[in-house]
Amino acid sequence: MSEHNLHANQTQMKTANESVYLLASESSQPQIIAEHTLNSLFPTPAEENKIQQARHMLKDTGKSQTDEQIQTVIAEFEFLINEWLDEYEKHVFEGKTLKDLLQITF
Repeated sequence: MSEHNLHANQTQMKTANESVYLLASESSQPQIIAEHTLNSLFPTPAEENKIQQARHMLKDTGKSQTDEQIQTVIAEFEFLINEWLDEYEKHVFEGKTLKDLLQITF
């Protein structure tokens, strides 16, 4: 992955985290802020499972990586896969993604 794509992905993740924090702050609900903080400190079982699977697939390289580094690799691959799928869908569906065609909002 190029340095530019890595930086762009990290910037997107940081922006998303900041948006969640701002949204929680604006709503002045301490429970949401506490939940967000706990989620950032303690990975869910699904996240732990992803980390373990990625470490296993990476073999020796995975053994020398921290959980944070492996999470970054997972996020980078997920970002790339989503971008590639969007490009393929645009190629197949005349410039539109399935999301565009189905008018789905996430």
